[in-house]
Amino acid sequence: MTTSGNSSQYMVTKNMKFEAKLARYLISDPGDQLLGYDACIERQGSSISYRLIVLGLESIYLTDNPPKIAQLEQPYIYYRDILRAELVCIR
Repeated sequence: MTTSGNSSQYMVTKNMKFEAKLARYLISDPGDQLLGYDACIERQGSSISYRLIVLGLESIYLTDNPPKIAQLEQPYIYYRDILRAELVCIR
């Protein structure tokens, strides 16, 4: 397991250059480290968007893929605001 820049020691590095850039733009809170990221599909009604979900130490960011800087300035949601989570299996 390797780390890059401001990334967390728990994150497995996939693309060091991209992760360093991503960690640099997590500017809403200097203590919010990059824990991981993955591609996801967001569906609102009949509209489908390919997005990138970024996990920080204290919050989650939901950005376009590739991310725009403005989308990383404010977290999508803080973990402390999540009341319940469910796993949804689509077959």
